[in-house]
Amino acid sequence: MRLRLEPALEAALAGPATELLRAARYVVLGGGHRWRGLLTLAAGALYRPEAEAVALPLAAALEMMHAASLVLDDLPAMDNALTRRGRACVHLVFPEPVVNMLPAFLVNQAYGVAGHNPAASPERRLDVLRLLGEAGEQLARGQELDLALARRPAGEAELLECYALKSGALFGAALAGGARLCGAEEAEIGPLHSAGVKLGQAYQ
Repeated sequence: MRLRLEPALEAALAGPATELLRAARYVVLGGGHRWRGLLTLAAGALYRPEAEAVALPLAAALEMMHAASLVLDDLPAMDNALTRRGRACVHLVFPEPVVNMLPAFLVNQAYGVAGHNPAASPERRLDVLRLLGEAGEQLARGQELDLALARRPAGEAELLECYALKSGALFGAALAGGARLCGAEEAEIGPLHSAGVKLGQAYQ
């Protein structure tokens, strides 16, 4: 599955060699476990043997959204990190205006990649785009909560909420979205999404 995912990400970020695109390729193609993309494909395989052909665009989109969240996490105003995946963080390599535009660029690219999927019906593609929108909103709330908790003691419930938003959001979208694209009915999406959120909490 992973062997198909990397070329899909390469294709999603092909184009004129602008500084912004170079920065996008730096953060997206810079390694990582690809858990969100792999979960998308695995969930799809539960419903359809040829899941990769149907769910691969969403798998790539989720990896791009994850990369966008890492860019934000690492910024000086957030965690002020120096390295990510064994090399310098993107804000130490590319100009500040490029880095400031990068998360929005990656998220918009992700929507385009997920939406341009002729192998899935328009209805199921819309469901997936809705899942991506909800996940993006949850990621933002999770980052805000994470920053707040860094300034004061946090209880178990708050930590679990933070983990559910920051990590669980994309894990939930991966399981629910991959399954939905490949044939899962609407009634099955809620339990799959909940399972993904809990998996994200455990991962965090």
